[in-house]
Amino acid sequence: MNFNDLNITKDDILDKIVEKLLDELDAGSIQAAIKQAITREMVAKVQPLIDSVLAESIGDLIDKPYTPVNEWGEPTRQQPTTLRAMVQDRSLAYLDEKVDKNGKKAGYDSVGTRAEWLAANAAEKIVDRECKAELAKLVATAKAGIQRRVATFITETVLKP
Repeated sequence: MNFNDLNITKDDILDKIVEKLLDELDAGSIQAAIKQAITREMVAKVQPLIDSVLAESIGDLIDKPYTPVNEWGEPTRQQPTTLRAMVQDRSLAYLDEKVDKNGKKAGYDSVGTRAEWLAANAAEKIVDRECKAELAKLVATAKAGIQRRVATFITETVLKP
């Protein structure tokens, strides 16, 4: 016997399965799942547009002429500048600051500029890491050599009378 003999079609079976699932599932959870799927799809489609508009707006803002002022509203520069130029100037000034051996701003006990300190620390860390790796290899090689010599000594003196 098959389903055709009972006058049941594939669509009838699928409809009954869907009905049963809908009866068992909470309508709130279905609505939440649909809302979540729609939100996810909208974000995927709208986010690139938002990103491009923000990038353009921020680019315009950063490159827009600006005259910095003090707390009384008086210009602190003769010529207008841009935020990009101000950030660049401040970054260079930060790197040119005199620092102590810990990288903190210093006066009389400075060891050089922050740029020099950063470069020296980076180089020191790289050299230290590489030296430790090479030293570990040398120690492993030396250990293996010592173990071979001890084993050879034991076999030649103790095991061979």
